[in-house]
Amino acid sequence: MVFSGYGKPDAENYAGGSARFAASSAARHRRRRRDDVARLAGIHPGYWQRAGLLRAHVIALGRRARLGHALIAQSCLDHDLPLLTRDRNFLAFAAAGGLKLALP
Repeated sequence: MVFSGYGKPDAENYAGGSARFAASSAARHRRRRRDDVARLAGIHPGYWQRAGLLRAHVIALGRRARLGHALIAQSCLDHDLPLLTRDRNFLAFAAAGGLKLALP
């Protein structure tokens, strides 16, 4: 291992240096991408809590409630949009939370 002053390993001569930089760069990219998706999707404050409560309500009714379905249903409810789907699992969210469905 070769040090290049300042007590840090030289990235060219240290195998882990470039891998660590790439990992932290990838993590920054994922965070930036996640934040962009949240901004474009228009996620309102409290979205995650409302989605969790909606899912808990569906489960309390004895119905199946996958996390992904709850997130999609809550997003539609927040934006007052109907959900166009062939997936009958969303019927439980329509009954529990007032989700509007447009079943083909």
